[in-house]
Order: sequence, then structure tokens, then C-alpha cells
Amino acid sequence: MCAAIALVVLDSRLGLIQKKADSEAIHLIRSIGDMFEMINYLEFSMVRLWRWFETPSWKRFAGCLDTLSRCTRDKQKKITIKIKVSYTSHSLAFLLYDLSVHPDIQEKLYRDICAQCPDPSVPISRENIDNLPLLKACFKETLRTVMTLYFVYSGSHKDTHTNCCRLKPVVDGTARILDVEAVVSGYKVPPGEMFIFHNAQACRLPQYFPEPEKYRPERWLTRDSQRHPFLHLPFGFGIRSCVGRRLSEQETFLLTIRILQKYRLEYRGTGQLDYFTRIVNKPDRPLKLAFIPR
Repeated sequence: MCAAIALVVLDSRLGLIQKKADSEAIHLIRSIGDMFEMINYLEFSMVRLWRWFETPSWKRFAGCLDTLSRCTRDKQKKITIKIKVSYTSHSLAFLLYDLSVHPDIQEKLYRDICAQCPDPSVPISRENIDNLPLLKACFKETLRTVMTLYFVYSGSHKDTHTNCCRLKPVVDGTARILDVEAVVSGYKVPPGEMFIFHNAQACRLPQYFPEPEKYRPERWLTRDSQRHPFLHLPFGFGIRSCVGRRLSEQETFLLTIRILQKYRLEYRGTGQLDYFTRIVNKPDRPLKLAFIPR
């Protein structure tokens, strides 16, 4: 996952899948994980001493950014690799888990994949993916129940974009700083205030998603006039939406197809997989999956 993203974003191979991985590449990946952990700690701690002087946590965070700066060539690439390494890997992990604990859905998806991509040695085309609506529905349902990013934030005047998006969501909400006054449910919200729409909570409301606690990908296969399209925004929306969305979706779809073509998934862990937040929500324990050859 990390190697593929680096190849697209940085135009270079990290060497992570070689027998002896490159030490600088390992340091980069660890720095990305540490960076998210430090953002979560610094931003949500009760006392933010780092605003006045350099605390040990701030120094650790700054060190992570220095590593990213050395390994990337411009701001846009830095943002893309930071977000997509974490978001895509965690989203794929939750998707494979959901398929493993719902064997009936996994079998339906496998049959659809066999119909569209009967030969695993043939490259997968864009048309193949477009003709797999259940695959896309499973991904949407996983993001609804996991919401991988903690929030998607965009300022009104600055080009600031921080993507951090489960019942176990991988994004909990979408935030905007208002340019103009808005009236919401009878309340006037003045310009300059941050307005947060809590997508994770909205995705749990039974009036929009019947039996919201259940994993039901089929709900995305038909249009529902009662469900507003903005109820579910795992990648944000508009000019500040996630710059790596297409890459993340394509990677997830391709890997899921290739895995299910060759293996049947079974969850071998104990208890239900949950999550904890490091800005990006991630599994709370090692994902113990059995890949059983077909």
C-alpha cells in the first residue's frame, strides 16, 4: 500500500517489499504514523503548552515533519502521501474485515468479480471496476460504519485542508469556516464561525439508514430520496475535497479484487474489531485474517 502510493506521488520506489527494506523508507512510514499520533495528542490535550514553548511532544512532531520534508518535493505531494498512506491502508483493513465477518456478502462479491474478471492474470480495466457496483457499495458501507477520517476541515479563505475521516467510522465530520451568515434550524451562525456537520452521527440515524448498526452494502445499490447525498462525505466535497480520493479508491478496488480472486477471507481474531483515533481512525488491534486459497 505504502509502496504503491509512493510510486505514484513521489515517482520512486521505497523498497518496502524487498527482502531488505530501505531504512530511510521505514523511517518515513514510521514518521507518518508518529505524526498522526502527535497531531491527535497536541490538538486534543487539555493544556496546549506547545503553543508557547517547544514541548517534547512538539519536538517529536516537528521531527516527523522534517522527515517528510526530506522525502517529498513539494507541499501537495507531502499532503497526499501523509494522508493516503494512513487513510487507504486503514480503509482497506476495515473493508477486508467486514467482508471476512459477512461471508454471504463476500461470496456475492466474489461471484461478481468472477463474472467481470474471470482471468486473474489479465489486467483489471476501469470498465471492470465500473461494472462492479457491489464492490463500490461495500466500500461505501465500510466508510459509513467506520468513517476513517476524524474530520475533514477547510478554512474559508486559506487553502487549508486536513483530512482525518466506524459505528466504527474511518471521517467523523466535515468542518467549514463560514464566509457569510447562515441560519441553521432557526439559529443564526455568524461569518467566521466554524460549522461542523457530524457525518458519523448522521450515518447512524435510522430515518436515513434503516438498521444503521448493520452492515448492508445493498443500501447503496438503489437511490433513496430520503437520504441527502451530503450525509456521507468520507472524502469531503468541493474544491477542498481529498486530493488523493481517486488514487485511494482505485488502490482499494484493485487490491480487493485481486485478493478475492485468489483467497477466501476468514476472521481469526477474538471479539469485534474496533478502532481508536489518531486523527485517522485505525484498527484497535492486529487484524488477524486467514487467506484461504480458492
